[in-house]
Amino acid sequence: MKRNIFKITFLLGAMLIFSTSCDKTLDINTSPNAPATSTTAFTLPVAQASLTYMLNLDLGIMAGYLSQYWTQAYQAAQYQVYDNYTYNGNSTQTAWLHGYAWALEDLKFVKEKAVEDGTPNYEAIAEILTAYTYQVLTDVWDKVPYTEALQGKDGNLFPSYDDGDLIYDGIITTLDDALAKIDANSITPGADDLIFGGDMNAWIRFANTLKLRIYIRQIDARPSVSQTGIQTLISSGAEFLGPDEDAFVPYAGGSYNENPLYSGDVTTTGTGLGGVNINGSATIIDMLNANADPRISFYFDAATTGAQVGQYIGITQGEGVLQASGTPIGNSSVPSSVNVVAPTSPVYLMTGFESMFLQAEIAIRGLGGNAANLYDEAVLAAFSFTGNNGSAFVTTGGKYEFPNGTMQENLDAMATQKWLAMCGVMNVEAWAEVRRFDYLNFNQSVAGTGASLNGSMFPMRALYPVSEISTNPNAEPNGNIGDKVWWNQ
Repeated sequence: MKRNIFKITFLLGAMLIFSTSCDKTLDINTSPNAPATSTTAFTLPVAQASLTYMLNLDLGIMAGYLSQYWTQAYQAAQYQVYDNYTYNGNSTQTAWLHGYAWALEDLKFVKEKAVEDGTPNYEAIAEILTAYTYQVLTDVWDKVPYTEALQGKDGNLFPSYDDGDLIYDGIITTLDDALAKIDANSITPGADDLIFGGDMNAWIRFANTLKLRIYIRQIDARPSVSQTGIQTLISSGAEFLGPDEDAFVPYAGGSYNENPLYSGDVTTTGTGLGGVNINGSATIIDMLNANADPRISFYFDAATTGAQVGQYIGITQGEGVLQASGTPIGNSSVPSSVNVVAPTSPVYLMTGFESMFLQAEIAIRGLGGNAANLYDEAVLAAFSFTGNNGSAFVTTGGKYEFPNGTMQENLDAMATQKWLAMCGVMNVEAWAEVRRFDYLNFNQSVAGTGASLNGSMFPMRALYPVSEISTNPNAEPNGNIGDKVWWNQ
């Protein structure tokens, strides 16, 4: 807890500067937060905070809808383009900005300054987070600038785009380079590392777990590369994040230090939208209710108005537009105001339960470990994350008992539990997984007459921002949102 207090205190100062750049128009070769006189200790937390805006606000909202955790309330229409699958390049411009012009540019500065200062741990952290950021970008957009990105100072203002498999290979190389640099005995960084407080052993486990995520994601597209990478990790004795070890950026609340989703969607101050857009989707709420899953109260608030006050009520995906005129958002559940969209809600880059689900998957696929035991550990970790005990759910006869069936049956059970666990806290990663597992639990029928859901097509990627397409002659042409990314072919 003491480490988190230090982190939150430092974050406030960093975010004061970070917030002053919100109105600037930036491209992927310009950083608002890394002046020549800055330091690694100042710029690292700003970069980490920038990354949370992309994950939690920009892409987090879109992915929450596309993962059928959330759906559009009748009362407003801010995110209806996600709910009815009509979003375009305008919808993700700020995500692109936060990824390239803020997070990656700041991380580049930290890396270069660390080399100059002779501080390898700062360099390693910058490389690990750079790898993480590119993994998110290519999973969302597929081809993106990589080898020629961030070269504006060298005169390359129009970077070409790279294929996703090349980017994945580069990410692995970057992570290996970072791991080789880490000095676990160094006292720097400290509180300026918002994620692990300078615990470099935790960064090693995070990097290894990220490698595992990347290898597993491409297991269908490049099985040989995937399996070889996984087996190398196992044979080398690589350590992964433990079941209760989470990588997150905390927020203390208050001016300039609020959870990005809260500050952008819930609050009524500044540019906040007042919390009138997001209802819970029946896709997940009905499943949680059917299984008497206590985690529902962690993910959602119960209805506060209407005939079902105190109950957890979801709206069928896309049917918010069918509600009677004037229906208040409180007639159905909304994301938890305590755990998901509070001013102090952390933003998670990775969780211990994800680490356990990744390890369970490689065991299910016969690549190492006891599948049943690791599955149980993953589900228990997911329950523990929400403050609940899941023992009764995984025991013999329990509602989430490991099926011990065919490999596909076991994978489906694992994927379902992973999807449930990520609700509201890891939306971007959840959307990647539901694409990989072909929308296993989703409402795939067209909703009622007049509803907005197009049940014949599911979004597989984001479209490139209009600002990028219109200014970069080397940008890839936009296809459509149904085009699969490379690892999902």
